[in-house]
Amino acid sequence: PTLTEPVDLIGHGTHVAGTAVGQNGLGVAPGARWIAVGISDADGLIYDSAIHAGFEWLLAPDGDPALAPDVINNSWGSSLGVRTEFYADLQVLQMAGIMPVFSAGNNGPESGTINSPASITSTLAVAASDDIDAVAWFSSRGPSPLTDEVKPWLAAPGTHVLSTFPGGQYAVANGTSMAAPHVTGALALLLQANPMLSPSDAMQLLAQTAVSMTATHPNNDSGWGRLDAYLAAAMLVDTGRIQGVVTRDGLPLPQTTVTITTPNGDSLLFTTDAVGHYQADLLPGSYQVYVAPFGSSTGQSVVLLIANQTTNHDFQLTASPVGTASGQVRSLNSNQPVASAEITVLATPVQVVTDVDGRYSLNLPSGVYTFVVTMNGYRRLQTAVTVQVGQTHLHDFLLATAPSVLLIDGGRWYFNSSIAYYEEALSQDQRSYTRWTIRDPFQDVPALADLLPYDVVIWADPNSSPGTIQANNVITTYLGSGGNFLISGQNVGRYDGVGFGNQFWWRSKLRAQFTGELTGYPLPAITGATGTLFAGMTLSLNGTDSARNQTSPDHALPLDLSLTDPLLFYEDGQMAGLGAGHCDPYHIVYWGFGLEGVTGVQERADLLARSFAYFAEPPITSGARWLNQDVSQIVLQGDQLVYTLTVQNLSDTLTDTLVVMSVSDGWSTEVMTPTLTLGPCMVGQTAVTVTVPATAADDMHVDSVVTAVSRNDTAVSTAWYLHLKTPGDILLVDNDRFYENETDFHAALSQMGLQYDVWDMGGNGVQLPQGSPPSRLLPAYDIIIWFTAYNWYDPVTANDRQALLDYIQGGGRLFLSSEDFLYYPLPARLQSYLGLLDYQVDVTPTVTYGADHIGRSNLLDGLLPLNYGNIKNQGDGLLPTAHSQVYLWHDQGWAAALTTAGADWRTVFWGVPVSALTGEDTRQLALTDALGWLSDLGDSTFTVDARSGAVGDARTYTLTLRNWSDAPANEVVITNTLPPGLSLVPGSLQGGAAYDPVNRQVRWAGVIPGGGSRQITYQAVPDALLPPGTRLDNIVTIAYGRHHLQFDKAATLWLNAPDLRASELWGTAATTFPTRTITYTLRLQNQGMITAKEITAVLRLPDSFTPLTSTLSSSAGSVSVVDQRVYWQGDVLVGTAVTISLQVTMTVQTPRWWFAATAVIDDGITAPIVRSQILQLPPYTMYLPFIAKQP
Repeated sequence: PTLTEPVDLIGHGTHVAGTAVGQNGLGVAPGARWIAVGISDADGLIYDSAIHAGFEWLLAPDGDPALAPDVINNSWGSSLGVRTEFYADLQVLQMAGIMPVFSAGNNGPESGTINSPASITSTLAVAASDDIDAVAWFSSRGPSPLTDEVKPWLAAPGTHVLSTFPGGQYAVANGTSMAAPHVTGALALLLQANPMLSPSDAMQLLAQTAVSMTATHPNNDSGWGRLDAYLAAAMLVDTGRIQGVVTRDGLPLPQTTVTITTPNGDSLLFTTDAVGHYQADLLPGSYQVYVAPFGSSTGQSVVLLIANQTTNHDFQLTASPVGTASGQVRSLNSNQPVASAEITVLATPVQVVTDVDGRYSLNLPSGVYTFVVTMNGYRRLQTAVTVQVGQTHLHDFLLATAPSVLLIDGGRWYFNSSIAYYEEALSQDQRSYTRWTIRDPFQDVPALADLLPYDVVIWADPNSSPGTIQANNVITTYLGSGGNFLISGQNVGRYDGVGFGNQFWWRSKLRAQFTGELTGYPLPAITGATGTLFAGMTLSLNGTDSARNQTSPDHALPLDLSLTDPLLFYEDGQMAGLGAGHCDPYHIVYWGFGLEGVTGVQERADLLARSFAYFAEPPITSGARWLNQDVSQIVLQGDQLVYTLTVQNLSDTLTDTLVVMSVSDGWSTEVMTPTLTLGPCMVGQTAVTVTVPATAADDMHVDSVVTAVSRNDTAVSTAWYLHLKTPGDILLVDNDRFYENETDFHAALSQMGLQYDVWDMGGNGVQLPQGSPPSRLLPAYDIIIWFTAYNWYDPVTANDRQALLDYIQGGGRLFLSSEDFLYYPLPARLQSYLGLLDYQVDVTPTVTYGADHIGRSNLLDGLLPLNYGNIKNQGDGLLPTAHSQVYLWHDQGWAAALTTAGADWRTVFWGVPVSALTGEDTRQLALTDALGWLSDLGDSTFTVDARSGAVGDARTYTLTLRNWSDAPANEVVITNTLPPGLSLVPGSLQGGAAYDPVNRQVRWAGVIPGGGSRQITYQAVPDALLPPGTRLDNIVTIAYGRHHLQFDKAATLWLNAPDLRASELWGTAATTFPTRTITYTLRLQNQGMITAKEITAVLRLPDSFTPLTSTLSSSAGSVSVVDQRVYWQGDVLVGTAVTISLQVTMTVQTPRWWFAATAVIDDGITAPIVRSQILQLPPYTMYLPFIAKQP
């Protein structure tokens, strides 16, 4: 909808406005009047036309020039600093006395990066300063690419700026967009002080009073310096000045706080400079001035300030009486003096560094003080010291050695530092450290020489990663030198462990795989991994004393065969922390969350302490492992198998001899190299041979174990397991390379009670790929189920296609489900075996319908929607040959699944994924149908003599069991439990079956020879009380032992319902060329018990045809043509028919010869019926005379 009221959909403008004019201490000029002009769309995009319109409107808001503003804040711009589109607009604004303020842009730190229009002459461009009065690294620099003049004009705070946000909230933001409104608000203050101040005078005043940020100014980084709004405004009002010098015993006291209390009771803080001088410009009135430096007497005075006069007031203080604390700092381990140790007296400004002999001396007033002694490479020491006036107190300190620590603040460059939480935790654990702050990602990234002096490097990165700022090589080389590295942050894995951003330190040093992020609230608890130094820990995130900034912590896994260990787990089982370093010169501890987000000071300190303990763990002296995954393999009788195995000595320090032996529970195995002598962490190879007897039975399982035992410590061993089996009857080939969908197949096969083998081709990035099953293996199976699910890239390779062709030609039975199988070249013979007359890829069906097929269960009647979820729909369309049958049709007018049979072979082919069928029960039923039809008894049928019948009328049910002619004799068991509402007519059961009246079940068991059959019939009566339209599904279960397989057949009866099965669809083609006319006729005939009311029929026309709507006719009902579909609706009386007719033309010739039209007929009571018509229309061919000119 069109917005009728001003609204900020993004928050940028609200934040900017709050800095300029916000209340409650947020805004520079809270009393200024303001107006907002929206120039961006809902997505934050700004068009030139909107900017021109905005500037024009501001000259006379609502047509009234008197409402024009004095200052326009422009926190926007183009990174192309040479643009001049708005030059004329700005000239007009300035001629009208309006001052435009522009943000300089966020494209620094290179020179000449200032944005436009900030680059245009006479605009007031504002850079961003940070918390230490330095120019923020991102702030765009001058000079102007248009004129080479110095840009920006000045800088203002632009990092970590707190301001207003939509919805009554507050937010912190960074950018020159945040800096510009500080200057805009300052200009409002100046104009309040002097409404007649000209724009040029205002700019000069801001420049004159700016705080210098560099030795020279103006410059192309900060212009004239950092904005001082207070001093600039003070220059325009009648103020009095107080100034003076603070001394102690006649010597100046620099960096001393002078507190001035205003007549209103507000306290203003000023600081003395290097010579003890202070100065303040204030409104006339009476002020209290107070100084109380540590170690001195205090000074307090009341000073009366008079407008335009300077009042001098010095403070001559005296030093407090002192005592002396002195001593020596020595190493607890060596008793040697520790030079350059830092001694800090808490709650005072006193700090001293020990001399070369480790000695120190401090003069302090009387009192009890807390001394903190730190020196990197030693544990921090904190103790209480009492000092009395006139006395010397000797206090020596013994520092325990510890790893030297470099603490890197990796969040400071994006203004999200969490370093205070690390410092607090390190102090709690009594750790000394050196801090390295990355303020500028281009200048402050530490070099290798900066890291090498330290035993441990801690990298705190709350929302980014080292790889983002090109620190990968430094970290990798540091680790290679034997360093210890701890890294923590909720996006480290997300950025350094994914795709093209995958960093070498992550994949080759930590050896981890990023697996995702946690979302939601609250986040799960974290526990230490059992058997590690972190065992017993329980941590929570985002508690009251944490940074509360954890929104998407990472989780990761060790890479296969790596020695990386899980150290911490989230409550949901994902890994929260990893450790690496076994058999490496380095150690890494990685946390997928930020330490700052952990609840509890002690918990944060404990987490760091355990990490230091992990770094200090002694080398492992014994251990071994196989570098091969256990093998489960299908083999053939008579195979000679050789497995090359790699074993690793896991001792960090000792050479070991590993003794290799093999034990099998069935077949002969032999170890080729029974002993391997390996150095620390070295690997060696041996081989194991297995002989499969030629007489081994089918479906035989044999397990072997190969064990390597350490001679250094016989309690240390490692086992490799080999599971071999000979083929059974059924093979499931899992080739869902990109999307895991095997669950549906396993569930259906298990429900049928099948015993089957699995060949997992793999390749999904987690499990190792098995590759294609050997072609020599396939003939060993009676039935093969091969699925590719949504695998779109070469789902069945050329070699596999040939192997499948050979398998079918050899008498195999194949179920193949692959939506992109037909995208690739298909051998003509294989196309015939799959029953394909023609096909079209990527027709994107969305619904399937059951066809009239003896192998399809009536329980799959109706519309069967396809659900591809987030996966691209690439379903194909199939046209059946004369010797194949359609199992499913779909809504694009093509078949979705076909079955085809020969004398000794059978195939089921799906051009859409079985997994796309909606509902687990539907998918399992479809697979059960397919397996039943492929089975020895696949031609069996179970029918009722009418689709629609009257209540109380006996119906005849016929079960015909047919054993495939190529199959051996089969022991068959059938059970048929009659549904409620259907009663067996006594004495009607024929064919040798028995009836159990208690369980209402028909049973038969016996042997059917190959090519033989057995027919069982009976009559049953529907209950007279059943309402019209009732559906009675009578289900028989057929089971036979050879394949341990059972499947269902259903005979369905509707009571007092229509029956439209006699409906027909045909098409006739005229022979006129080149335009061909085809007439389609759909005849709807009702042979049921009642009128088919308001039924629908949808005829899907081939895409190559053009309907001639003027020829559309119907003998009853309403009919229309929309989007290649004929829609009919109406009634069909019992015993009558309705005829719908339409002519279409084919004017565009295609290489396709075959065209299918399908009609879906739905009476609203029984199951939809599909009728199809396939036309052969060879392309029009014209033969021109051949003319040759004699030379």
